[in-house]
Amino acid sequence: MLSPSPRPSATKTVVAADHGPASAETCDAVDLVNDPPAYTRPDCAMTLREGLAEHYRRNSALLDPVGMQEPMATFFRRHDCVHVIFGLTTRLQDEVLADACTVFGVDISTWQYARALRTPEVQALLKSVPVGAVVIASVLALPRVWRAFWLSRQQTKAWRWAVDDDTLDTPIDALRQQHGIRLVERL
Repeated sequence: MLSPSPRPSATKTVVAADHGPASAETCDAVDLVNDPPAYTRPDCAMTLREGLAEHYRRNSALLDPVGMQEPMATFFRRHDCVHVIFGLTTRLQDEVLADACTVFGVDISTWQYARALRTPEVQALLKSVPVGAVVIASVLALPRVWRAFWLSRQQTKAWRWAVDDDTLDTPIDALRQQHGIRLVERL
């Protein structure tokens, strides 16, 4: 199972309303276009644990799994692993893509994932994002969603939703190679 993340324990709500580069509210003024996280590179040699640490460090405005009750803490840690392994930021278009990659390339059933998305915690998060921004981001992400579907069919095996400590301590590029995961490039 995932060990607790090395994040501060304060819980914050994400305000990922933009559909372009990340806003200050989503990523603490980190420029995801000109200074993308290292884990978004296909040849990223850091471990999954290090990638998660970077993800949390660069996105301190995200909901903090450490301060959550189970099973939602585990859900969000696993969702964050999807961001890192598939090389996705927290831009709203990448959030759409993270859901697509989860449905297409992860060993959780669509029904299980949809059930988790209907929990009060996730619904509260979704309500904090303007509907128009979600619609725009979803439409703009469609070409990349189709690409994610195509690439998921080429994976050698599905990414495991439940990540263990050995996996956390494995380099990201090696994990991607083991699973046949190729990143969906930005358009």
